[in-house]
Amino acid sequence: MVDIKKRTKIFSVEIIKLVAQFSWKNPVLNILGKQLLRSATSVSANLVEGSGSVSEKEFLNFLAIARKSSLETQHWLDLLVESGTLSEKIIQPFLKEAIEIGKILTTTLKNKKAKNNL
Repeated sequence: MVDIKKRTKIFSVEIIKLVAQFSWKNPVLNILGKQLLRSATSVSANLVEGSGSVSEKEFLNFLAIARKSSLETQHWLDLLVESGTLSEKIIQPFLKEAIEIGKILTTTLKNKKAKNNL
């Protein structure tokens, strides 16, 4: 779990750097940027919070929330591209990483649920 915690923290920092470059005078970038920032940083925050869980069930709940936040992050990145607000070239590396993180979280969640018969 240490690797995914580190990876999601790095991803959060990269999203923070991306959003910091947005023109806040553009209402679309303002709104989508805030949503993207919230969802992307939520992934790593939930993994950190979950690592302090007192039970496996509580940990799985935080893991599920992190997974949902990764899906939401993908959504905001897609909207930035599909609306023509930012180029696919800029967003693609972020989207690729969000998808990979989502896959890791999904697999981890499934494996832990199976192991605990949940």
